[in-house]
Amino acid sequence: MIARNPDPAGPRRLRRWAGAAAWVVCAASTAAGLATARAPWSPAAAPAAAPLGTWWSVANGDRVQAILHEGQSVWSATEGGVVRWDAGKPGPRQYLAPQDGLPDNRVRALARDRAGVLWAGTGGGLARFDPLADRWVAVLPPADRIPSPSVTALAAAPDGGLWVGFETRWDAAALPDAAAEPGAFVGGGVARFDGATGRWGAVYRAERGAAGRFAPLPSDTVTALLVDDAGRLWVGTRPFMVWDRLGDPDPATGRDWGWVTTGGGLALREPSAEDRWTQWQAGTAPCIPSVVHALAVDAAGRVWAGGGNGLHVFTAGAASRPCVEGAGHAQYARRPSGRGMPANTVLAVDFDRQGNVWMGLANGVDEGRGLMVLDHAGTLGDPPGSPAARDDTWTAVALPGPADATAVVPSALTLTDGGGLWVGTRGEAAGDGWGLLSRTPEGVWSTHATAAAGLPSNRVSVVARHPASGELWFGTDGRGVARWDGRTWQAWRFTGEPGGLPGDHVTAIAFGHDGRVWAAARPSVWGGKDWADGGVAGWDGQAWRTPVGAPSRFTSAQALAVDLDGRLWIGTVDEGAATYDPAGDRWVAHAAPAAGPGFGGMNVSGIAVDPVTGHVWLAHQAYPDWVCDPAGKCERPFRGGGVSRWDGRGWTRWAKSTGAPLAAHGDDGEMTSIAFDRGRGRVWAGGWAGRGSFHWLTGVGIDGTLDGCMRPCDAGDWTSERFPDGGAVRALAVDAEGRLWAALHRNHAGSIPPAAGIRILDAQAGWRTVSAADGLPADEVAALAPAPDGMWVGLLDRGAAVWRPFEVRDRAFLPRLGQQLTR
Repeated sequence: MIARNPDPAGPRRLRRWAGAAAWVVCAASTAAGLATARAPWSPAAAPAAAPLGTWWSVANGDRVQAILHEGQSVWSATEGGVVRWDAGKPGPRQYLAPQDGLPDNRVRALARDRAGVLWAGTGGGLARFDPLADRWVAVLPPADRIPSPSVTALAAAPDGGLWVGFETRWDAAALPDAAAEPGAFVGGGVARFDGATGRWGAVYRAERGAAGRFAPLPSDTVTALLVDDAGRLWVGTRPFMVWDRLGDPDPATGRDWGWVTTGGGLALREPSAEDRWTQWQAGTAPCIPSVVHALAVDAAGRVWAGGGNGLHVFTAGAASRPCVEGAGHAQYARRPSGRGMPANTVLAVDFDRQGNVWMGLANGVDEGRGLMVLDHAGTLGDPPGSPAARDDTWTAVALPGPADATAVVPSALTLTDGGGLWVGTRGEAAGDGWGLLSRTPEGVWSTHATAAAGLPSNRVSVVARHPASGELWFGTDGRGVARWDGRTWQAWRFTGEPGGLPGDHVTAIAFGHDGRVWAAARPSVWGGKDWADGGVAGWDGQAWRTPVGAPSRFTSAQALAVDLDGRLWIGTVDEGAATYDPAGDRWVAHAAPAAGPGFGGMNVSGIAVDPVTGHVWLAHQAYPDWVCDPAGKCERPFRGGGVSRWDGRGWTRWAKSTGAPLAAHGDDGEMTSIAFDRGRGRVWAGGWAGRGSFHWLTGVGIDGTLDGCMRPCDAGDWTSERFPDGGAVRALAVDAEGRLWAALHRNHAGSIPPAAGIRILDAQAGWRTVSAADGLPADEVAALAPAPDGMWVGLLDRGAAVWRPFEVRDRAFLPRLGQQLTR
């Protein structure tokens, strides 16, 4: 006899969740029912232009990339725009794209040129600050004049110009060689820009030479720029993608050529008419870092470079011989003795008035190790065993923040003339940051975070609009729930205490007829025997409370919906579905095999309610059903998938194995979202499918799928649409004009970016494509929430945005909600 064991390995559920989390879908954000038009479904052969309208973004500005301290103000370049903190003011001024003029919210660099103009380098280009208008102005030169629209580094030149560093970009039309299919990584490098005239000058790239060497740059992806006291330009880089012959044929494509990662290191340009360059490429010497994170020059004119293998100092410019002690180069790295640096990755460097070297450290790039201060006593390098090694003094500086100090990654730092300290942070475990940390000369720390009165995270997994109050609720993947009531923000985090949020990784939000706001969260904290977090709870205005009499904690809940009778439906990864009737605290479980063959399986990824019939529709994915024999040998067959419907009496299922012509991947159909379209009388189920030799490492050939069926829905009534290279359809919603919106993302899988984040079905124009080129802040979209005047979207790691079908020409006429959200 074979015993059925759904979890023979205990913590193996954590690994199951790691995969399942990629398919989490918010059922509340996919609820439909606002449509009025009843046009037939008639997609165009090719996507039309995006609908006219305006995008506004909301973002967290606590993931810091760079700091610029000026007098009584501190500017920070963040993943949520530019944030300025002014002494004596209660909160920050946050500048966002597009409403404040920035071309993109990913700001990597800040620099003020010799004319006093402040510049920002963003993922969408260069921008200058207009202090009179209190906004940014994007620099939009012709595409053929710049190496890439994505700016990664800035440095002011002595003659008043500006050096601009770029990263490579994906061009879907470019050809890597004559025999290859279209699509190539192009651009990047360093270019000169004259801010006074707006002209771009010389561009320097990594050109392939002999023996795998590149010159004059070791890579086209630039990470840091510095102009030293002698006017020399230093360029830090990291490895980049090049088209090259593979060691072995690609198993997915069978081809001998493909995109490989190579290069990286440091380069130096002399300030002469001969345009002389010196470059140190990773691999050419044992100590050269492949990734240079930071460049800084001290009072003596020495250049310090922080990278993935410690701290390097160059004292002889181009004559420096890396990896040779005493030849113009010295290296500080973690030593087996433990004395000195506790970690090898140096993310930030600056100097105090005494000449001490301050550095922000990490183990890799995702585990913070605080700050270290080096007093080298004027002797550099000091190899172990030398008499001078004993004159180095190392001092550790701990950072304030969460109990787990490694969660705070010091990504930027600057010391003020008065002895103060500012530290920019990232929080890689949660994908966000902790804002700015400041320390007075007396040693008093303060925290400056936009999350204190704003969106707590840019990893927005859910957006839901309260149907009665219009409040906006945001669920995040790592920092709980936040509510915007039109005036103020309120946020909740998991604490483990009664009355608290069930978890910080929120998967769904729904609104009950009794006024409660329901939230589901996936688990992330293993308590040794069971999960410490995860589950479902309702906010009653005072506290978060779990439903009375729940037969399970529902730690794997990933979808919620409230039906026409006020019952709460819960969809889980591994427990099927359940309903809770708050009127009598009654529970009903729907699970295989008890629910019968009409039930789609134990992994319920989405829930939608037909607003006319009251029928409840579920989207399913395959679930690994562990089966073990008496000897303990276990197998893991995958079961379930497709779509199922509850009509109040029983279940009906549509799957590929039962004859439904679904386009989604798998034996039955891997569905990741579902919505009911009232205007068209049609259910829509989103999923994904591989095209040809699809490739998760590159992202090529992973298409979004959309299967639709008009009620009452016979097996042969399903029709399908595919969205090439978009990733899975993660959310579906219908706007006030009856347009169907489909949100797609690949959960960051693949080195090649997805094609577009949103597809819209318009009754007149057919399918429209909305991408970053149309103002969408990012091409990976996780959630949708219709509003009377537009559509809210939750972005995988870029915050949230709202699209409104009209053009905003003057900030004075903005709706109050939008104006407050972006200030």
